[in-house]
Amino acid sequence: MKNFKTILFLAVALPLGALAQQNFIYSGIARDAQGSPLAQSSIGIEISILQDSLTGANKYTETHQVSTDPFGVFSLEVGSGALQSGAYSSIDWSGANRYIKVALDATGGSNYIDSYTTQIYRVPTATHSLKADTAMFVQNLPAYLLQDTSATNELQLLEVVGDSLNISNGNAVKLPSNNSLIYTNDGF
Repeated sequence: MKNFKTILFLAVALPLGALAQQNFIYSGIARDAQGSPLAQSSIGIEISILQDSLTGANKYTETHQVSTDPFGVFSLEVGSGALQSGAYSSIDWSGANRYIKVALDATGGSNYIDSYTTQIYRVPTATHSLKADTAMFVQNLPAYLLQDTSATNELQLLEVVGDSLNISNGNAVKLPSNNSLIYTNDGF
C-alpha cells in the first residue's frame, strides 16, 4: 500500500460464455497517496492470483490498461488481460485458498506498485464444479429404472419449442394454451 491504494469494490462471476467461463469481474477504486480518487485517468493494473496466503506462490499474473470514471472506479475482467506468467486455465480452484493481488501504475504504464491483496471468496472457486467428470441424480427413482439395462429404451432429449414439448426422434406433444393443470402420475 505504498503510494497508491486500491479498494476492492466488487468481484463477481459473469456467465460470459456458454458453460465453463471462469473469468470474473474485478472492480476497484484507484486512489492517490492522499486518498483522492484518480478520476478520469488511464491507469495500468497488474493482477496476480496467489495460492494459500497473502504472500503465497504466484500462480498467474496478467496486466490491464483501463480508464477510471469520475470517482476513480475501474473494472476489468480477470482472466482476459495480457498474460505475464502462468496460465489462467490451469489454476486449480479446488485446492487451498486463492488470493488476488492488485498492483497499480497511476500513469498508465507498467511500473506497478503493490496496492492490495485479499482472499477470493466463492468466486471463481465455485467454477471447480464444472470439472466434474459425471453427475447423476439418482434420487427417488423407482427400482425398475435403476435395473434397466436395455439399449433400446434410453433417455430422451426434451425441449420446449413454442407450444410443443419435443422429444428426441421427432416425437412431440402440444402443450395446453390455458392455465389448466395437467395430471401426472406424481400428482400435479
